[in-house]
Amino acid sequence: MNTTTDIRHLNKTLTGAAIGAAFALAWILFDTGAVILLLALTALGALIGLALDQPERLIALLERLTRD
Repeated sequence: MNTTTDIRHLNKTLTGAAIGAAFALAWILFDTGAVILLLALTALGALIGLALDQPERLIALLERLTRD
């Protein structure tokens, strides 16, 4: 059994749970518009991070879009 994979999966699970809890707290503390803006900016940041981290995936996606 590879424990490194299990630990990485657990870390991702805990990170996801913490992010979910943070969004829930933000929803309670702030109004809905602020939370929607937070979610939109988070998604945009994730897309930019993905493009910078793995440019080959972005290039492949753009090539598929131009073929269609």
